[in-house]
Amino acid sequence: MKRGNTLCWLWLLMTACAPHISGTRPENSKVPVVETEGGSRPGWVTSKPVMDEYYVGIGSAKTYVPDYRRIAKDKALEDMSSEISVTIDATTFLYQNEFGSRFYEKYEAYIRSSTSEELSDFEIWNEWQDDNTYWVAYRLSRSRYHQLKKEEMEMAITMAVKHLEIAGTSEKQGEYLTAINNYLKAVDMLKKYLDQPIAANIEGDRQLIIPYCSRAIQKILHDLKIGEKAIRFNPVKASSPVITLVCRGHAARGFLLSTEDRQLMTNQNGQVVLEVNELAGQSLLTLKIPVDMWRSSWKDNVILSRFTASLQYPKFDIPVSLTTTVLHVEGEEYNLGTNVKRQRIKPELINLLSAYRFVFTDNPQKSDFRFTYKITTRQGNEASGLYVCWADVEISLYNAANEQIYSDQLLNVKGIHSSFPAAGTRAIENVAPLLKEKIIYPFIKNVF
Repeated sequence: MKRGNTLCWLWLLMTACAPHISGTRPENSKVPVVETEGGSRPGWVTSKPVMDEYYVGIGSAKTYVPDYRRIAKDKALEDMSSEISVTIDATTFLYQNEFGSRFYEKYEAYIRSSTSEELSDFEIWNEWQDDNTYWVAYRLSRSRYHQLKKEEMEMAITMAVKHLEIAGTSEKQGEYLTAINNYLKAVDMLKKYLDQPIAANIEGDRQLIIPYCSRAIQKILHDLKIGEKAIRFNPVKASSPVITLVCRGHAARGFLLSTEDRQLMTNQNGQVVLEVNELAGQSLLTLKIPVDMWRSSWKDNVILSRFTASLQYPKFDIPVSLTTTVLHVEGEEYNLGTNVKRQRIKPELINLLSAYRFVFTDNPQKSDFRFTYKITTRQGNEASGLYVCWADVEISLYNAANEQIYSDQLLNVKGIHSSFPAAGTRAIENVAPLLKEKIIYPFIKNVF
């Protein structure tokens, strides 16, 4: 065999026995090769190397699994993150007692998780594959990693200070909810560094940022007040009592106030409108700033959720004074000139007026107002054995001095039946469904 042919066959043999895929190794790394049955397997596959200048992560996946390269990569990065030492300074963390000792372990787990998720600037160091399994090795420069972390923290501090400035300006302008939100954003910027005593120049003093934010928010919450010392209302005259939330002389806009049944948000004037039903039967109304006021914004943020839960939220007890309007209802009902002994309209009127929280009395001398009505019917025509009657209603309201202060009427309510008296009775009955819209609504609107 010629020498050239011999070299060619030797080259083909070496190529066939080489690993299927190989990466470039750094010159200063010494990775042993382990001989295995069926071919040579790199030593880094069996024994993870330790490098002074790099963090290393190795992962593998079966080649018959879809997207096996991505799976191996994820495992390698997870392996790399476990090599990066994460040590939380418990002393400093617990000093910032806005979070408390019970949260320490959760925070440590959070930091380890975020370290894994935020790895960057890593590179493939090596990869290898046999018939069934794919291995990949990633590396990350230790010095580069710590440089990036330093730059990241410096940027976080810069952003936190910027939010502090916005919060301070907002407080001076009376925008207290905006101030609180920016104090929370400052805390959020520093959530990875709770174990470090990060300080800034605030109001002329060097102060730790996170404790300062806690005190500032707590001071705002402490200074929230209810403008009304008591709720005095008449359910007839004021169906929607208003409560005003103030802070340091300004309207507290956008805050939540909770009753037993619901949450209300203050408007641009710092006000919420209550329902009469919320006050019925109560001598004391309790309103709270709910602990979960910011839950919709921070519900997935484990740090801010814990931070906001550590705050003390105000509660307001407001005396309720209910005044009533006493009404005496009297009326006359005539069907074709005959007095109707069993009145049909009076019970309906009382029932409708009860919905407006009137109190009723049979003694006109003990009433605030006297409500009178008179209903009469008159004959219409007759055709083919059907008789028509018309009903007319007049109402009046008199004050305690017996002065008429309101009157109204409802005319030409039709009734049809087999005789005039029966038609008159039907006309009176047809008045009842019209009372609410035609009589009661205008009466309440114009008088109360």
